[in-house]
Amino acid sequence: MTRRRLHSDDQTDLAMLSLEDVTQRSQDEDLLARAQGFGFQTKDAFLQHVRVYQEAKAAQECGDTVDEDPGLVHIRCGSDLAEGLKQAGFAAPFLEFSDPVCQGPLRDPYDFAERGRFLEIYEAQKPKYGTAAPTLPSGPEPHKTQYESLINALSAEQWVIWSEADPYDIFVLIRLFHIYNEQQKKTQTDLPKLDVIAVDHFPDIPRFTGLGQLSPAGLRFVWTQNRQPVSQEAILLGDRLWRALCAESPLRFNEFLQPDACHDFPFFGPAVQRWAQDYPWVSDGLTKTERLALEAVASGVETASALFGDLIFEKEPLVFLGDIMFWPILEGLMVPQAPLLAIEAKADLPWIRQPLSLTPLGKAILAEKEIWQGRQAEWRGGVLVSPEKPWRYDSATQSLVMRRS
Repeated sequence: MTRRRLHSDDQTDLAMLSLEDVTQRSQDEDLLARAQGFGFQTKDAFLQHVRVYQEAKAAQECGDTVDEDPGLVHIRCGSDLAEGLKQAGFAAPFLEFSDPVCQGPLRDPYDFAERGRFLEIYEAQKPKYGTAAPTLPSGPEPHKTQYESLINALSAEQWVIWSEADPYDIFVLIRLFHIYNEQQKKTQTDLPKLDVIAVDHFPDIPRFTGLGQLSPAGLRFVWTQNRQPVSQEAILLGDRLWRALCAESPLRFNEFLQPDACHDFPFFGPAVQRWAQDYPWVSDGLTKTERLALEAVASGVETASALFGDLIFEKEPLVFLGDIMFWPILEGLMVPQAPLLAIEAKADLPWIRQPLSLTPLGKAILAEKEIWQGRQAEWRGGVLVSPEKPWRYDSATQSLVMRRS
């Protein structure tokens, strides 16, 4: 999936600061204000960050190799870090495992043919949307290949999984924990030691959306500061989450929407909640993503391309959708029987740049005067959400419920 690198122009780049800069050129009050401007609560925490970052930057500039442990493999749910890790001085093999399990049908046991057909849909849509998104491993055979590579990597001594806190990354992590646990049951041989680098913010990036935003020195920094071993309790939590995700009823998933349900691996919690919020809501029939899109059009955003930028740069609390994942969601709001968005077709413009506007029904639903009934059937893991099975997200109870209008 597409991962976009964002840049900030509204704050001093922490990478450009040295300890001399922040200690000799600032009074105590100025230093605290600067620290708080970067999101630190104390001067000491700010100074420690600058110190460690500068050490990482100096080591990277000297060409020092970071990952000298033999038998280590880096695993990432995309290709966005492949080159950056090399530039940062990481020499161990890089394995991409990018099955977007936060969307589409899922089964336990896993159905390669079904998932392959689902991923082929993305490939077929690219010419229509005019997107330059990277190629996904579509079809049952190419898709199966990345799983075979993952199983082969079990012969390594250590896995280090690089992850963000959004549903795309976290659900891949859940999938990996399930696979790892299944292998634990099958084999008597030692499996790789499992570490995770989980990052949900970075101080000098006001809107952190992904590890691809980090400089080589930043990657070395999170290697030392965010890397943590994965406990057996966390692996079992991931395994239970995967089975709940694949279940035909979402009621099993509700267990993980309760406060502190994911305490064995806290990074799971926000992503699990956000994923549940992309069920249609009881209040208006919209998912959170759909509501954000309609609100953006109501505020003056005029095209699908601009909508995606608004979502990524401004509105989405946990950025997880690539552009090729977002376009079908947007097009689903244009269904002829109950359209919420209208598109002004212009032959000289690609679909993503054609003007959009709210329909009268779209305005009524945003005003909470009606509940949308025009949704087409859609897979959410093991659940087919349809008029016959109208599963909904209840924001009052933060749970998934069956609700017929």
